[in-house]
Amino acid sequence: MQVIKKAVSKELCNFLTHYIRNYKKAIAYMMHEKVIAHDMPDFGTWQDQQAPQTFSHYSNHAIETLMEQLTPVIEKATGKELYEVFSYVRAYKTGDVLEPHKDRDGCDVAVTVHLGGNPWSIFIEYDEVILEQGELLIYDGTNEVHYRNRFEGKDCIQCMLMYTENLADKYDGRKHLGLPSYFNNRDVADDYKIEGLDSDTKKD
Repeated sequence: MQVIKKAVSKELCNFLTHYIRNYKKAIAYMMHEKVIAHDMPDFGTWQDQQAPQTFSHYSNHAIETLMEQLTPVIEKATGKELYEVFSYVRAYKTGDVLEPHKDRDGCDVAVTVHLGGNPWSIFIEYDEVILEQGELLIYDGTNEVHYRNRFEGKDCIQCMLMYTENLADKYDGRKHLGLPSYFNNRDVADDYKIEGLDSDTKKD
């Protein structure tokens, strides 16, 4: 377990915090207007079993980009050559609880970043950690139980970034970052016959 201070600048944290808050409002409105369904997690969900009724989003484009940018920082801290797996972001609210759990396979190097809102303790086994804005915590997500007790603040924007040494788990089986989870092991270009797809995208 390791904390890195000032890993993300205050300016970038503030930008991402406001971005996630606005994104959450937009998705909630579109669901209310039945433009998108409540069971379409590609856009975000309030049905995460670990934090019910809390907005969560797998593979948000901005957070996936942050994960990619932080890879060298995490590699230097761990002394390991790592591959990005996936990102996850939550907009916690008053009264939320994160149930004790271990992460699934492919999350052996887990990182949580406090982007904004009120700081909130996370427990890794029996150790309590409180991150300030822009700080990140590295821990073993697959082997260490982690959880958060009841949140008493107004909101807390937290993102989770998952890395691995195992090439087979790179991008969580997706062709590249930013894709929803159901794109595991699918060829995007072949399935959707995307015209004009540049060569860089094809190689990723």
